[in-house]
Amino acid sequence: MIPAAPETADTLAGLAPTEDYIIDEHLNNMYEIDAARVARLLPSPLSPKEPRPGTAIINIGYMKFDATHIGGLADTIELTFSIIIHPDLALDMPMPRISVFDLQIASNCPVFLAHEDEYQKLNGMHLPGLARELQAPGHLRVWDDAGPILEFRNPNLSPIYKYEYATGQYVSDHPSGLHQGVFSWEGIGCEQQPVGDCGRLYSHRFYQDIDVGWVGDCYLQMFLATPGQALFRSFNTRRLR
Repeated sequence: MIPAAPETADTLAGLAPTEDYIIDEHLNNMYEIDAARVARLLPSPLSPKEPRPGTAIINIGYMKFDATHIGGLADTIELTFSIIIHPDLALDMPMPRISVFDLQIASNCPVFLAHEDEYQKLNGMHLPGLARELQAPGHLRVWDDAGPILEFRNPNLSPIYKYEYATGQYVSDHPSGLHQGVFSWEGIGCEQQPVGDCGRLYSHRFYQDIDVGWVGDCYLQMFLATPGQALFRSFNTRRLR
């Protein structure tokens, strides 16, 4: 369960909250990729964050949560596909744990996608038949009617979990303009740089212009304990242009 929340402000970076989601399952895998292959997908003046010259990081995220409070499904699944970028240090907020340019989100729930389009300015894709099998902490398979999408594996037999309140930033190139958003995450999870078999990504329309054959080693993994929960809070966006 989620521990008692620390006292937090009503806004983050001067932006009011939109929704709170209690996350039942949450995993993120980050992968190395040639920076030139993703730089062309970023609008100016954004650039990929490079852990070493010429190497960028993409993030593939998965969450399952109850979205009935917005009229959605009790078992809503969200997938996110993004590029790690440099944080905007001009924002009045704690140093973000992660800053991304969101290329795509996908879900089994059209109501949730419509909500994220309206309030978070995120580009959504409905995936009929989207389903998952969570076998153990860090071990996940996701597929839809078109076939497999991803398999995450945790090669660490003794993952270390800790409580964390973290913030993040994102930018989205939405039909209404370029938008910047923030979010917060609170829960007990594992963050690790793995060595070993971390699973694979399968060729699927979810990844858009990225060929999964270009994707290299897993750079970082984040996942909740099983069972476990986290609090994800969304905030209003600001238009950059």
